[in-house]
Amino acid sequence: MGLLLVLFVLHPFLAVAQIQSLSANLRGQVIDENVQPVPRVEVTFHTESGASSTVYTDAAGRFEVSGLSSLHIRMSISKPGYFRIDDRKADLTPGGNEISIMVNHETEIQEKLEVQSAPIQIDPDSTSHQESLVQHEILNTPVAASHDLQQSLRVIPQVVADSHGKLHVAGARQGQTEVLLDGFEINDPATGAFSFHVNVDSVRAVTIETGGYGAQYAHAGAGILALDTQSGDDRMRFGITNFIPEVNFQEGAHFGNWYPRVTFSGPIEKGKIWFSDALTIQHSFRLVKELSPGQNTDSQWFGDNLIRVQANLAPQNILQGSFLYNELSDPALGLGAFSPLSTTTNKQSRRYFVSVKDQIWAGRTLFDVGVALDTGHDNENPLGTATYVVTPSTASGNFFQALAQQPRRLQLIGDITARPLSRLGTHTISAGWNAAGIDFSQQASRGEIDFYSSATNSSGIQLLPPPASTLTEVATFSGPSAFSISNTQIGGYAQDLWRPTKQVVFSLGVRSDWDRLIHKNVIEPRIAMNWVPRDDGRMKFTLAWGEHYQPLNLAVLAQGFDQRRINQFYDPPSNPSDPPVSAGPPTVITFITPLNSLEEPRTYNATAEWDERFFNGTFVGVSFLLRESRDDFLTGIWNS
Repeated sequence: MGLLLVLFVLHPFLAVAQIQSLSANLRGQVIDENVQPVPRVEVTFHTESGASSTVYTDAAGRFEVSGLSSLHIRMSISKPGYFRIDDRKADLTPGGNEISIMVNHETEIQEKLEVQSAPIQIDPDSTSHQESLVQHEILNTPVAASHDLQQSLRVIPQVVADSHGKLHVAGARQGQTEVLLDGFEINDPATGAFSFHVNVDSVRAVTIETGGYGAQYAHAGAGILALDTQSGDDRMRFGITNFIPEVNFQEGAHFGNWYPRVTFSGPIEKGKIWFSDALTIQHSFRLVKELSPGQNTDSQWFGDNLIRVQANLAPQNILQGSFLYNELSDPALGLGAFSPLSTTTNKQSRRYFVSVKDQIWAGRTLFDVGVALDTGHDNENPLGTATYVVTPSTASGNFFQALAQQPRRLQLIGDITARPLSRLGTHTISAGWNAAGIDFSQQASRGEIDFYSSATNSSGIQLLPPPASTLTEVATFSGPSAFSISNTQIGGYAQDLWRPTKQVVFSLGVRSDWDRLIHKNVIEPRIAMNWVPRDDGRMKFTLAWGEHYQPLNLAVLAQGFDQRRINQFYDPPSNPSDPPVSAGPPTVITFITPLNSLEEPRTYNATAEWDERFFNGTFVGVSFLLRESRDDFLTGIWNS
């Protein structure tokens, strides 16, 4: 009787112990076809009882789930830009289990056996506002110039183009957006502009982040534009597009627009070393009907080539490198209805970008180290030495300036992503550093500029100068014709992604950045919170605030070392046949760069966002971004 009573009392505890012994814990990692870890992948588990749960991989592609009540589960894996895996069966054992899952990039979208991923996902751990384009969207979305990646970027809601065709993200200037190519900064070293080109077929995905992004980004005052390019796989692939040139028959037969693209990729050693090569050639023909025949055409040649190599030196060591080359030739830059051929310049430009990155695993800690060199040469030369003459409606002579510029940047990066820690919830801690040496040199040769007022005859037809028009101003230049300016940038960060409960996620980070030019340091705190009120993860609220450093623009600061402009103004003579009369002493324009009194420019970004998924593929979201800039630079002008 006593034994039965004991068994009756212990029965619930024995049942719980039996259930716990039958439950399973699963730890895994998601990798791509090149054994690279894939972050932010949505992994959904379905048990035999119909219950489901969803987790997302961290920055190192890892995920963990505990307390699975069934040993026979089905998994679905999805991320934009990768083929989706649906209902993959997995048999687990009681206790701990480990699994590795491979996902493939959406490369061959024609294959009907593959299932493409959803274009959007709600990630409870991501606090930044993101917009993205994956490869098939980039290639299949109709745009004005499908060979130009920047044209495709315009379909992203937060990207707009100005009257000169330059892209702006979330209303910011170009230099306020950090542009990354496979993890390395590739903004123009001197201006911060998007001046590089890559083959549109080589881009796997483009991601834009505005507001709420982490402390790992060094120079993102207003946002990040990240490009992920292809590195090849175990299958040989070859593609060619737009290979047949166009013939233009305007005012005779001309070699017209031609935009061929060639891609070639495959294994050097299967399962270990892969390569990819993507080449673009662009020939643009332009005819200006307002100018005289033979003086009204411009043919521009441009080319880019991106080579990538990845080598898996060991299961825990992945080495990758890339080389990007851009070249431009335009013998009549600036040709237009009011700028005849003689006033144009011959522009020749080259740019080289070389990078090497090594990913090393030590246990469950991921180390990323890399180095990149970005250098270029830009030369613009006038077509002669005649004086440059400007009137209100046209120009004549030869352009006044010959210019040679060379920007250069050497950058070093390092990042550490530690294994998740358990204390008052879970923590994913990351830290890193960056250093860059930047220099910008210029050699200029400038001549005289003569400004004339317009003059007309009795019929109202404008007459060309001189002597029909009146000289109003003469501009000359003085001072050193060459200069060089350099800077060193050093920064570091630490960040904690803390999940105290299943519904709440905090992202806590801090950066520190220092510039040698102005010898000042800025500390940038960043904080964000996600609230996921429903267990199915179909709704998310985000609040974020951060201080963001805006890097120095060397092209602006360099104006303080450039030549002075001397303007001599003239009054019209009483008799048109007399020489012009000086209006007084000349005016000297000098740009001032007070390096010792400058503060590091920065922006303060606050964001609020709501996202929700309805049904299986309908997403609705509302976001708010408030950005405030402080201590931005305005170059002073001194007149005498």
